Amino acid sequence: MNWAAAFTDARERTRLLTCDLDTEERRLGPILPIVNPPLWELGHVAWFQERWVLRHRRGRPPRRPDADGLFDSTAIPHDHRWTLPLPSYADVQAYLAEVLADLLSGLLTDDDREGDSERYFLELVLLHEDMHAEAFWYTRQTLGYSEPDLGSARTDSAQESATEAIDLPGGRFRLGADSTPSTGQASRFVFDNEKWGQIVQVAPFHLSREPASETQYAEFVLAQGYRRPEWWSQRGWEWRAKSRLERPAHWQAAKGGDLRVRSFDRLRSLRPGHPMFGISAYEAEAYARFRGGRLPTEAEWEYCATTAGETDRAGLLVKRAYPWGDSPPTADQASLDGQYRSPTSAGAVHAGESVHGLRQLIGSVWEWTQSEFLPFPGFAPDPYEQYSEPWFGSHRVLRGGSFASHSRFVHGGFRNFYRPGRNDLFAGVRVAFDA
Repeated sequence: MNWAAAFTDARERTRLLTCDLDTEERRLGPILPIVNPPLWELGHVAWFQERWVLRHRRGRPPRRPDADGLFDSTAIPHDHRWTLPLPSYADVQAYLAEVLADLLSGLLTDDDREGDSERYFLELVLLHEDMHAEAFWYTRQTLGYSEPDLGSARTDSAQESATEAIDLPGGRFRLGADSTPSTGQASRFVFDNEKWGQIVQVAPFHLSREPASETQYAEFVLAQGYRRPEWWSQRGWEWRAKSRLERPAHWQAAKGGDLRVRSFDRLRSLRPGHPMFGISAYEAEAYARFRGGRLPTEAEWEYCATTAGETDRAGLLVKRAYPWGDSPPTADQASLDGQYRSPTSAGAVHAGESVHGLRQLIGSVWEWTQSEFLPFPGFAPDPYEQYSEPWFGSHRVLRGGSFASHSRFVHGGFRNFYRPGRNDLFAGVRVAFDA
């Protein structure tokens, strides 16, 4: 990997997503459980890179003696992040620049040495910045800030999403990452919650060809879906009652009963063919029941996104990194990297269709599954122990990536996880049906 190019790319994306958040009002923002103060989050990105590469791996002293007390997300309760004596915006920017310069100046150039443990930490902190970049997208949407200025965006002329469900035969495959026998490591970077794969049997089932569109989800809303407890789980109905929602949180009812969508700081009409986003797992479950189905399990989802029908000598379905194969995503295969600025119709990424005929499994919107976020058998935490282990049992698995996800970390086996009540994510719903 060209580490210098990758880190420079990640930092430029961070800059573009946050360069207008430098006013007194925007550098902290309101105290909400679903966002961080932008100023704190920027400092945390720098601290995390310094903590794991410069200090842990290279043995350097901290650049700021107060950094652990300001930016350690494990030690600092969420609500306290607004009351810390944070540095100025200019000082945080300087901290980011200094840490990046130190990181790049010490990069290994010898191929043999690059294979040691530093490679793990470099990729860890790089993908960590990519994930926080997506979180800045969420923050902008949640707080009604403008769409980030990333230059010209790709556009597509959408038609309504396909509503048919695809028949899937199922089969035996390895859920999760597989290690290379010679090294005991995966062929690509994987997080600890993906290790190591377990053999599972997926029964035949049906899955919607595409994620539900905004106009399809509106049928649920207009059918009084938020007032009909029969479509909700008990926990979901309790969540809905507490939140007092009558429709998705970023939707508004206009005069005449029309529904409008708030996308960043603008209101717009519903878009046929564009995937629904901004709903919780509870809302996704209720919508699936309204359609007579359910959410897929994560095993069903990974089977769809990574297998193509061929089996190995052991009779297991052979896996690929993506629905289309092992080549990295292109712009006509997946909506990633913020290229479209919003969830995209399937027609715009026509080349990403799986061999099963499923569309948009990667990119556009994360897809909720019914699976609780739990460790695979034999789980052992990686050096960054707080990445997965604290969240087992309280979070729900999402798969696939969103339009704001970086293509570096999204693949068919990547497990994202959030509490099921989070409705600020670029997450939608794809409906499964029993055979």
